[in-house]
Amino acid sequence: MLIYDDSTAALLRVQSDTNTAVAPSQGWPPILPSSAAVGTDTEPAACLIDRAAPDPGGHVRKQILQIAHAYKTGLYKVGGTLKYYEEGTFKSVTGLVKKPSGGKLYYVKDGVYAKKFTGVAQLINTNKYYVVHKGKADLKANGLLCVKEYKYSNGWYTPKMVLYKVKKGKLTKKAALPKLSKSVKGADKNTQAKNVARKIVKNIIGYNKEQKIDQVAKIVSLYSNKARYTMKGKDYSTAYGVFVKGEYSCAGSTRALGMLLDLMGYKWKHVNANQYKHQWVELKINGKKAWADGQIGEIGYGKRF
Repeated sequence: MLIYDDSTAALLRVQSDTNTAVAPSQGWPPILPSSAAVGTDTEPAACLIDRAAPDPGGHVRKQILQIAHAYKTGLYKVGGTLKYYEEGTFKSVTGLVKKPSGGKLYYVKDGVYAKKFTGVAQLINTNKYYVVHKGKADLKANGLLCVKEYKYSNGWYTPKMVLYKVKKGKLTKKAALPKLSKSVKGADKNTQAKNVARKIVKNIIGYNKEQKIDQVAKIVSLYSNKARYTMKGKDYSTAYGVFVKGEYSCAGSTRALGMLLDLMGYKWKHVNANQYKHQWVELKINGKKAWADGQIGEIGYGKRF
């Protein structure tokens, strides 16, 4: 039988013949803090135990009063740190896990709760993925999330942008890009482009300026990848060309991204506008000089080139 000793972070083997708890390779005596509560998030014990006074030989015997239940699987606080256990054994896993009481999903890295993590993570032992903010799955998140996925082929990992629909924090299915509403099809081109842009801004998921800009840059790149690259005609260099007509150039991707930034209330500069050069957005994020490229769906700090 096994119980858990919080002070040594060791599993104890209970000898059935003497009812004595022995810590393998941990020395003696293993001490279980008096504040530990059996079967709670603090102490994942398998037994209810009594702390006896030292015997004449100086050993501490822990008498088993009652077998409460087998070890639960989940997140437990050990030595002030939340760690993940499966049937009483520490597991160095990475992903989302639950406390025994259920409810919230916590992100662990190598088995230890990582409270600063924000991103997308898999619920371990499932094929479910969730949006994570500051170490916990955001079960209130709803909208669209663009994720970079990697496909392995011929010894290489090839990145690909994929748009997902998020419902109650869970990535439910691949989503279609927002389209023009029928009600504005007869409007001017700028109005049509803004109709699509507003749908994008309304549905993106991000917890700070950097994350939101990263998301809209990636989404513009998805529109660009589905469009036809050209430098002929009247619309290739406009947001309308990217969002509605399905044709683009780096100038058009930049203006499409700029339209989204305008709707989000962010100031930006069009680099190399109206020049036969690559074009992108320049702006400030967290007080630092930064750039965003709607054609490739990337952002960064400092100079673009």
